[in-house]
Amino acid sequence: MNSSGSLLALENFAIFSGIASRYIVRDVNLSVPAAAPFCLAGESGCGKSLLAQAIVGSLPDELEAEGSIFLAGDAISELPRKQIRELWGRKIFYMPQEPSSSLDPSMRIREQILEIHTRVMGKPRKEGLSQVRRMLETLGLDSVTAGKEYPLRLSGGMNQRALLAMALSSPAELIIVDEPTKGMESAKRDEVIFLLSKLAEEGRTMFCITHDLEIPRRLGGMLAMMYAGLIVEVGPSREVLSSPRHTYTRSFLRALPENGLNPIPEFVLNSLDTAWGKENSRKSDWQGENWKEARR
Repeated sequence: MNSSGSLLALENFAIFSGIASRYIVRDVNLSVPAAAPFCLAGESGCGKSLLAQAIVGSLPDELEAEGSIFLAGDAISELPRKQIRELWGRKIFYMPQEPSSSLDPSMRIREQILEIHTRVMGKPRKEGLSQVRRMLETLGLDSVTAGKEYPLRLSGGMNQRALLAMALSSPAELIIVDEPTKGMESAKRDEVIFLLSKLAEEGRTMFCITHDLEIPRRLGGMLAMMYAGLIVEVGPSREVLSSPRHTYTRSFLRALPENGLNPIPEFVLNSLDTAWGKENSRKSDWQGENWKEARR
């Protein structure tokens, strides 16, 4: 599968937990268009971040991925983890929830960004330094002060800008951003969304995982809504947010602070949970050693 114009595609994709003996993500079929934002939204714990980990080959060992993941037509889900990680920074750039976890604490910020230019892109150091300087200044960071600091000496927002500078410097075709505004106050959230818009303006393919619907509202592109491991609705962001078709999406929007914090009705969640339970029984008899043996 590689739908026309899509860079990333997931086909019949699922994630099974051997410890819990159940699926925690299932029946995911998504096509992410090239050179456009695509947001995956839903409540915390619905499985959004697990999809990102599966794409970059970093799922925990106790979880088993099923189905196919395609990047530019290539089935990367069939590659060993080591080969998928060789795509990091070259084909895929991953920005996790906590920026500092992706930055080397022993290296100055400027040197980390410079490595993208010299080691990945093969540019001379002098040319790379010049581009790092321009990139940092574009994102509001001083290349002399902030650029020479270590991640632990910078604020979370500054580290996020540094990671974004690495993403913009990277030749990666796909940039995955996981919960970029989680726990942020309004002003900082607006700043992050502005930075994400820089990626969109660059024509980069962005797969953004979020619980914050202000991101798809501002970025546009496509939006998929997820509940309890299931994709319940997909469409252009503005259409999904203005005229949601699925009961869960409508309930999720009514639960937002600006819409009155109306709780999602129990009958909505119960009906979804019932549907999930019926479909989730396929491996319900797998336990402990039986599951481990099956994975071999």
